[in-house]
Amino acid sequence: MNSGIGGKIQGISLDTLLQMVQTDQMTCTITVSSPTEGSGILYIVKGAIFSAVWGEKRNAEAACQIISWEDSVIEIEESCDRTENEILQPLQHLLMEAMRLREGKAAPLKPPAPEADPLEQPEVPPPPPGEQSMSAETPPTIRTARWSRWRPPIIVVGIACLLGLVAVIYLAGDRAARSDYEALLTQIDSAPIGKKIALLQAYIAHHPGGKLTPEAEQRLVRMRAELGAQRISETERRATPLLANGDLEGALGLYEDLLKTGLTSDQTAKINHEIAGLKDRIDIQAYDRLMASTKGEDPQRVYAFYQFLKSHPQSPHRQEVKRFLSKMSQEYYYYIENKILENENRRDYDACLVLSQRYIDIYPGTENADTLTRYQKLCKHEKQDAEALQHIEKRADALGDDYPRMIKLYDEYLKAHPQSHARKAAEQQIAKVKALAGQQRLKTATDQIKQRLSKLRKRFIVQRDGTFRDARSGLTWCLLDSTTMLNRCLDFAQAKQFVAGLKIGGHTDWRLPTKEELTELYRQKPAFPSSSGSSWYWTSQTHMKYVGRWMIEVDVVTTETKAAKEVENKASWHCGDVRAVRGKRR
Repeated sequence: MNSGIGGKIQGISLDTLLQMVQTDQMTCTITVSSPTEGSGILYIVKGAIFSAVWGEKRNAEAACQIISWEDSVIEIEESCDRTENEILQPLQHLLMEAMRLREGKAAPLKPPAPEADPLEQPEVPPPPPGEQSMSAETPPTIRTARWSRWRPPIIVVGIACLLGLVAVIYLAGDRAARSDYEALLTQIDSAPIGKKIALLQAYIAHHPGGKLTPEAEQRLVRMRAELGAQRISETERRATPLLANGDLEGALGLYEDLLKTGLTSDQTAKINHEIAGLKDRIDIQAYDRLMASTKGEDPQRVYAFYQFLKSHPQSPHRQEVKRFLSKMSQEYYYYIENKILENENRRDYDACLVLSQRYIDIYPGTENADTLTRYQKLCKHEKQDAEALQHIEKRADALGDDYPRMIKLYDEYLKAHPQSHARKAAEQQIAKVKALAGQQRLKTATDQIKQRLSKLRKRFIVQRDGTFRDARSGLTWCLLDSTTMLNRCLDFAQAKQFVAGLKIGGHTDWRLPTKEELTELYRQKPAFPSSSGSSWYWTSQTHMKYVGRWMIEVDVVTTETKAAKEVENKASWHCGDVRAVRGKRR
């Protein structure tokens, strides 16, 4: 029963309405008005009669009286303020009692006459004078016995009464069913077809095996066929512009949705035929598009042809497409292999797995497919190692500029994953962090030396290009020494290579200083402050010395003010520092 039913209702019996309300589990308040009985109210919650009121009568008694009324007007309000069931009786019991009351009002039964006592002998009037009869000659006791012998037994009378009652109930039920059916026909006469079908289904459900149920079922079949025809017509109307624009897939979707609406068998067969024709046209259209969009023997065509086979399993072009795929097997393998290498370099292992699986799906069971299957296992390990490295990188990023701890994290990763496929990437990260640490160290050292020189700016003038000029000598020196730059010491050969490769300040004419130049820098006050804690520096002056064999000795200048000598000699293999200088040699 649709929720749209409401207001005043005529032409349908209250019995039928209550059964429909029960089926639909409705909650409502029904007011019933009778020209002879007045008005009564039924309170219904989820299809069950919770309470009833008629005058001074309440609940079950009132409900049965109200239901028994005929020629009543029914009003429905789709709400109910009762929450407690005060009747607690099923609807069928109430309907049966109401039917009994209705029949009693239509033909009230007369009270039965009191039964005569068989032992009591009635007084028989004497016959008229002059008449002789057999009865007059028969003793009274014989007449009474004869009457008792022919009187029907009491049980037979009871059965006859019961059969009569059943007949009355059956006829009453038949009249109610016909009344319900006539009311149904009145209701569906002007209703839309969907509503007609719903009403017919409700009637059939509430009158199983009834005399009029087959007729209702036939009507239902006709209505469903009519509704199916309307839906087919609407689908064809919507599909026409799609077909005109070449959107065969869109039209196919409309017809496939139409099959889900419950058509008749003939209508279903018709639509299936239409769908089959559309699929054939779609197959031809898809193949034409495929051939038009993929020219030559480009390996990328392989996957497009493979997708065509999956989407069109019944295509007449299958053999042709399969021949092309077989022909392109090896070339497509080389294409996939190159793409995998590109993605490996980007550490995009998911893309590698997709590409390899694509080849395996297209060419299962081939030697190349087996090779890629083995590769996938390695790729998955590489992906796991890369994900572990990404976790380390996130932890390193959280450390800010604490470069020593960053380097420690990566070192621990390499120790925990000695065979990691991401080892190279981890080593690159370590090199990157070390470079950042070096830059930070150089900046710190530069700031420190500039701060020291700011107190000696009358002699030492700091330049912006990483150099300073000695106002006394006129020479230009590197602001930082080799130990600060490289974070290590150098032997004499390495020291010469170091100055030869310097490009500080954009200059390439850097050289090792003489001992006189270094002595003036570090020994004449105000002396240049040492920035790296180095105790001596290489000069450009060398000597040959024989100590069982010839060796090179180099003059070095000490930076300690309390040193015994300003200039000493060191063997060339010693490890020292360089303070590079440029300008005219002194």
